[in-house]
Amino acid sequence: MGDEPQPRRASMDSDRGTLGTIGTNVMRSASSRDGLRGRFAPGSPGVAAASAFTSAAAATLRAEVSAHRLNHQTMRDVLSEVSSLPPETSADAEAPARRILRDAVAVMAVGEQMVIDARRGASKSSGGSTPSRQDSGHLSPSLESELGAAARGLLRQYDPSGSGNPESFRGQARLAAAAYDAMVVRRAADKFRAALSLRRARSLGTPRAATPPPGPGMRNEKEKETPALEAVRADIAAAIASWDDFDAIAVDAKLRVSWRGETRDSGDTSASGVLAETALAAMDHLELWVSVPQIDRDTVSAFLRHLEREYLAPDYHSATHAADVVQAVAFVLADAGGGLASRVEPRDAFLLLVAAAAHDVGHPGCNNAFLTTTEDPAAVRWNDVSVNENGHLHLCLRLLREVGVLSGFSDEERRACKATLGRLVLSTDMAHHAKLLEEFVDAATNAMETASERSAAIDEDGADETSDDDEMDVRSWSDPVLALCYVLHCADISNPARPWRLAREWGARVSEEFYKQGDRERALGVPVAALNDRDAAGANAAAMTAANQLAFARYVVEPTLEGLMTIAPGAVEVMLQRLRENTAKYARVVAGETVE
Repeated sequence: MGDEPQPRRASMDSDRGTLGTIGTNVMRSASSRDGLRGRFAPGSPGVAAASAFTSAAAATLRAEVSAHRLNHQTMRDVLSEVSSLPPETSADAEAPARRILRDAVAVMAVGEQMVIDARRGASKSSGGSTPSRQDSGHLSPSLESELGAAARGLLRQYDPSGSGNPESFRGQARLAAAAYDAMVVRRAADKFRAALSLRRARSLGTPRAATPPPGPGMRNEKEKETPALEAVRADIAAAIASWDDFDAIAVDAKLRVSWRGETRDSGDTSASGVLAETALAAMDHLELWVSVPQIDRDTVSAFLRHLEREYLAPDYHSATHAADVVQAVAFVLADAGGGLASRVEPRDAFLLLVAAAAHDVGHPGCNNAFLTTTEDPAAVRWNDVSVNENGHLHLCLRLLREVGVLSGFSDEERRACKATLGRLVLSTDMAHHAKLLEEFVDAATNAMETASERSAAIDEDGADETSDDDEMDVRSWSDPVLALCYVLHCADISNPARPWRLAREWGARVSEEFYKQGDRERALGVPVAALNDRDAAGANAAAMTAANQLAFARYVVEPTLEGLMTIAPGAVEVMLQRLRENTAKYARVVAGETVE
């Protein structure tokens, strides 16, 4: 694969799309995990119907997982390396890029061959034997035929010239992106959609009546309650389990009017109550005060209001974003989204909502790479490891202790709660994105294999003692918290899947936060990350935002949500429908159209 490229440090971190600092020998990661086992990238849980999940199908799934993980790692290398290259056009300047991209395409060919070999072995196997994982062969003709059709998109933003010269390294970069897009990532998604109706029918239970919001006597707010405030609370309760109807930005604005009778101005950084009210409405809807008797509503309310006051007011990572994430989690847990709450422990559902509320508390509006590069005191405190996330967790645990939220649990239970919260909050660091996906798909695969074996045993003895949804019952997993971490991660990156008006507003907010970090980077004399460069965007800022959101939606959000289909297919169906509508609109914006 040629000479090994020298390491580069690239700040592609967006706290919702961190690519991190990547090791540059792309084949090293491929050989470090014994071939196929456990390799993973977004979009490839490879779900098959549990009743037909044979050993051969499991082997094919693992091969696909391995290939996708390899492809994902390769694209991270390509993005990191290409974004770090100077814009010179001389042949000498292009030579390193050509080598990088040749290596990337070669690795993707290996990934494609993994899937082909596994499928060939699966078709030859009989009697449940596992296909060989050591076969070799040639690059699939289908890959070559698909390169041209998908040769635009992800890396377009790294082409300052816009020439599209196929002889330049930028043309080859598009081909590398096309190779990634043409891989089985898209094919695996078809398997999800084919089985969606069956899985959704299995997961949906009998809807329970919505819990009316508690009356004033159950509240613990010092502020005077007004009819306007009660009206906003009623609106939140009505929309808390709806993907399309909930609008955290509008709720924030309404609450500010209801408390003070005035709209928020640009200098207003005070807490509106959007996070506390949303989290309480979610817990009310899920009836957690009954199912988790160790918690008290007034105490939790006090904690949430203290927590919200600790949020700063960056453009994106604010209490309003946290409220949006809380509602996304509630949607997945609620009956309307598939009823995952019935397949997790009630205490875990409560902790998941607490983690969602706290996952960005105190966020300074700068990513981990910036804090580390500038040797911020927070980076020093947390040894450059998940700097923001460790800070969020520290604030959360401190407030839980001070307010006494967990005082109703035993010492052992309280330690378990804190451990779960620690894993949840720290899992929102996008540096862990690929690892989390890898571990989740492995766990989901194991659950489906176990369910298939039980189903086969039932068929033999005729004693039906298990449910068709065993593989979707997270309580039976060896590590249920892993599934909770995945749900939170999906919720954290889900706003591109909101209805178009909201998705576009969130995209504009995160872009502005990036640009403000870029302004600080420029002022401090440190390298300005590509996503943060306001000057480079110039008059094309709207198109650049659309291009960035389109790439993030296609290559991160969509495949990650497809993974969630293994345990929450009803919710994912709705979210993916909106996401695909939005990607089509973003593509039109990138093409120069005006989209309302």
